Amino acid sequence: MAENRLYWGKDGGNTYSRLKKFLAEMDGAVPANLWSYKEVGSTDVASKEVSSILDGKYFDFPKPTALIDKILDIVADSNSFIADFFSGSGATARSVIHQNMLDSGLRKFILVQLPEVCDSNSTAYRDGCGTICEIGEECIRRAGEKIRAEVDKTNEQLELGAESKPVPDIGFRVLRVDESCLKDEYATPEQYEQTALDLFADNAAEDAPPLDLLFQVLPTFRIEYSAKVVERETGGKVCFDVNGGQLIACFDEDVDTVALEAIAKERPRYMPSSATHTSPTPPPWQTSRSSSKPSAPLRGRAAT
Repeated sequence: MAENRLYWGKDGGNTYSRLKKFLAEMDGAVPANLWSYKEVGSTDVASKEVSSILDGKYFDFPKPTALIDKILDIVADSNSFIADFFSGSGATARSVIHQNMLDSGLRKFILVQLPEVCDSNSTAYRDGCGTICEIGEECIRRAGEKIRAEVDKTNEQLELGAESKPVPDIGFRVLRVDESCLKDEYATPEQYEQTALDLFADNAAEDAPPLDLLFQVLPTFRIEYSAKVVERETGGKVCFDVNGGQLIACFDEDVDTVALEAIAKERPRYMPSSATHTSPTPPPWQTSRSSSKPSAPLRGRAAT
């Protein structure tokens, strides 16, 4: 009572009181009611937004980015991971990138979308977007480039002594669920015959692209799919450098001692002792949608 913490209603006539809690004492606020379209937009506004990005009507009933902005303001901080399991046109990704631009945050997003096929009579299909996923990818890509251009323009018009604004991370990696790149050839020791061991020297699927093989094994090494991957030649073989030397992998045929010694000299940070055992088959997630051409049957691969 002395602190005026009891609330008896607007006119003071309530039978029971409620305890007052001030905003300064709370970690955010619970929304008091439904949000109006003036505050968080509408599907009509969102459709126009997507159309302006893609120069045409490609998507019906997308989520407005203003709605995602509002949600992020309430539940997320500048370092949050935001997941959207019905990603559609990629509104969540566009909102995250925009928020990072405003406050130099490091928010990250994970979007999930079934590869629903576009109607063959739709503008999206005629323009080369076969699935909703591809529409979302292109929308995120173009929105990111637009944000980059806005930041660059702002930095060109800075007042004397003002600091330039960094361009937020607008990159993203597209992953898709697919068949495993590894053959299901795991067996107990008694199921093997000494004379047939050479047949099991390589358990990679036929014509598996090297980049897909790399992403297949990343979980085995506890490396995130968002890792930086650089393709380069080492010891005369094509290698993948993951996270600046955390892992160096080669999926060429007949990896010789010259290549192995060259990889070893790089001193990858992954501990070899953790990689010497036979690991169970990782989940069958094919990861990068790469343009790598299928190779010949791969043998003698190395990951260090």
